[in-house]
Amino acid sequence: MAVKAPWLGFLLLVSLWGLSDPALLLRRLREHIQKFQESSSMNPGFGLSQGLVAVPKQGWLEQPLDPFNTSDRRTFLQRYWVNDRHRAGQDAPVFLHIGGEGSLGPGSVMAGHPVALAPAWGALVISLEHRFYGLSMPSGGLDMAQLRYLSSRHALADVASARQALSRLLNVSSSSPWICFGGSYAGSLATWTRLKFPHLVFAAVASSAPLSAVLDFYAYNEVVARSLSQVAIGGSQEVGGGPEVWRKEREREELRKAWPERGAA
Repeated sequence: MAVKAPWLGFLLLVSLWGLSDPALLLRRLREHIQKFQESSSMNPGFGLSQGLVAVPKQGWLEQPLDPFNTSDRRTFLQRYWVNDRHRAGQDAPVFLHIGGEGSLGPGSVMAGHPVALAPAWGALVISLEHRFYGLSMPSGGLDMAQLRYLSSRHALADVASARQALSRLLNVSSSSPWICFGGSYAGSLATWTRLKFPHLVFAAVASSAPLSAVLDFYAYNEVVARSLSQVAIGGSQEVGGGPEVWRKEREREELRKAWPERGAA
């Protein structure tokens, strides 16, 4: 049964009630929003007829959990999506949309820069979900011991491995250029993939990619706070103020360490 948009915020609030982990809360919010946006784009009630929408193909790749340790045989399944609607042939370019800190659904190969450019270039469009997000979750989930395998280094290794595996699975010519796309953190991954694997990736398109290391990345906390403050999706001003509260608590802790005999007000 389809859920009416006015009830979305209420349902989100109920489904997320009681979650104490801020990171998990934010992830659930983002996934709910993404699912709603994707269902809206494919819903006839939003101006599209179902006959005009071809659902992309979903696939899975078996990836090593720790690609830097050859003695570790553990693996996980990484999800990808394929849109071959505009593919001009075996030699066509491949536009690879790299996923960031969120799940990827069929909409990841139905909208955005890669899809907008695909008709002009006759390109094959693929999206790759980031490890530990969406359904690309290793066994053990978000257990603390597992999170050592959640890093940009591991994500880059996944992209390189996926690029080679998908070339075989989708019968991509060795002469086909691969172009990586990404925004924000995923834009950084796209850039680093091109730099680290120039023999695999011809070019990268990075949108708003933070490439310079920042010790106190307060701007990211501000983005998180704005997202959590949106009442329409089940957030609140109180929850959105979490990063500010955390910052003040951290400052007080620093004062306690600097002047232990006085404490901190």
